Amino acid sequence: MGRKTLLKVVSVLFLIWAAANLLPILGVNACAGIAGGVLFDSVVAGVALGSVFQISAIVCVVFLFIAGLAGLRARNRTLCNICSIIILISAIITFLGNVGNDWSLHSIIAALLSVALPLLYFIGVRKAF
Repeated sequence: MGRKTLLKVVSVLFLIWAAANLLPILGVNACAGIAGGVLFDSVVAGVALGSVFQISAIVCVVFLFIAGLAGLRARNRTLCNICSIIILISAIITFLGNVGNDWSLHSIIAALLSVALPLLYFIGVRKAF
């Protein structure tokens, strides 16, 4: 197994994961914000919380695409490092936004993958360069 194999495998998974999560982001995070607003008894707090979750998830998907493409090329270490850190932070914020939601098997797997893939990507970048 080559030095760049882990990075390339995780990059392909990033591209697949980003494509699969692009559309559902809009509904799930809006509902999480509304639920947060109910907890704080304020519509404004719910809209603000939903906006934070929404923006974080969209940033994560955009950087998943960028990181996936950069990882497949495996030429720019700085870009790969920056993408992995931004994706990991965004994934943690998105994970925290989904904590109060229904915990089905699908949502548990999605939550674990959303944090595990950036970690594997970061490790792959360290091994590749």
